[in-house]
Amino acid sequence: MNIQNLNIGTRLMLAFGIFMTVVIVILALALSLLSHIAGSFTQINEHYFAKLNAASETGNAVRDIAVTIGNVVMTRDHTVMQAEMARFDPAVKKFSAGLAVMSTLTNDAEGKALLEKLKAQSECFAPIAGTAHGIAYRSSLR
Repeated sequence: MNIQNLNIGTRLMLAFGIFMTVVIVILALALSLLSHIAGSFTQINEHYFAKLNAASETGNAVRDIAVTIGNVVMTRDHTVMQAEMARFDPAVKKFSAGLAVMSTLTNDAEGKALLEKLKAQSECFAPIAGTAHGIAYRSSLR
């Protein structure tokens, strides 16, 4: 069958059909790629931002612990000292919670090594707090 022997309406319908087929294929590819992009966005949103938030919370907890210990050592007022020591335990719990979240979300070897260093360094919080409390208590007795 020769295309030139077809009526103009048939040729236009054939061209329109081919055009629509190409448009549908392109649309299907575009939807597939959008689905892939949405999946990547979900992974970024749920995984990387959660890890970043946990790291930020952990850093804030370390800062709170340092400020609390500094305030306990520098004060002579026993009530202020007790109030500062009351802030210490929640900060340590916040640090531990952030560390636990990062532990569950970290998969690479470098990240796990950094987490192990953080865990090892976090074991010094309690002795430092006890020492700071003892120093502050002795200085308040003077």
